[in-house]
Amino acid sequence: MNSLQRYNHATLRKHIFAPRIITSLSIQQNGVIKLHDLEWQEYWGTSALQSLLGKLFLSWHEWISSRFDRTKLNSYVYDYFRLLEAGIAAYHSGKIDIDFLNKIVAIETFLVSSPKDKSQVVALLSTRNPNYLLHKIPNPIVSDDPKYLPVICQRKQLGQAARLYYHYRRIPMKYSHGTQLFVYPAVASTTHEHTDFDIIDLLFRVLTPKNDPWVKTRCVALAKLVFNDLVAKSHRLRDSEVSPTVGQYVKIILFTRLIFEGISV
Repeated sequence: MNSLQRYNHATLRKHIFAPRIITSLSIQQNGVIKLHDLEWQEYWGTSALQSLLGKLFLSWHEWISSRFDRTKLNSYVYDYFRLLEAGIAAYHSGKIDIDFLNKIVAIETFLVSSPKDKSQVVALLSTRNPNYLLHKIPNPIVSDDPKYLPVICQRKQLGQAARLYYHYRRIPMKYSHGTQLFVYPAVASTTHEHTDFDIIDLLFRVLTPKNDPWVKTRCVALAKLVFNDLVAKSHRLRDSEVSPTVGQYVKIILFTRLIFEGISV
């Protein structure tokens, strides 16, 4: 690992243990990564769900400040899914809008961008994302595996629709209590073309000495043969009034809420 990669790991590690919500990661012209984050209240603003947000804040803060103490895990994930469940109901009753629901769905995911590329990918930290951490409830010591969260939905950007992203690669982070950076290129539901591989390749080069000469071929194959068709079918079959992409993703994660039946936190 060279000096640039060590510096970038240290930058990410500082944010892994910080009680702020990461919203984006940009790769500068010199290869240095810069993270942008928000205070809890800055991210959420005000809403009709303040009580549940307050409970989630406490469990989220305890989980991070404890450096991911397993005894804090159940409360954090449980409080998140309570908020998600209430958010769906609040949206349908008109108490919150689709943008706020998208904030709930996309919490602890962030955009990765570079001035060299117009495309964007999305990433998450495995120790912080509550949707991913759900699989740790039955067995907290189970090995990390992106199969437990193969698709994510990123927060809608100004002038853009919410999009789905599928898991492609992961990068283990040094000295961070087992944290891994999961990287997700965008699913294209209407085309098999893919332009996200350049920025993925760049991200790997500034964080790891490993080379991935097959990044383009693998990204295109996954999108074309697996995820594009699945999402296209979901579009045809949807019956929700929720924004299609958000609705698809909510269906994926809400049914896993059943795991909490009978769990005492």
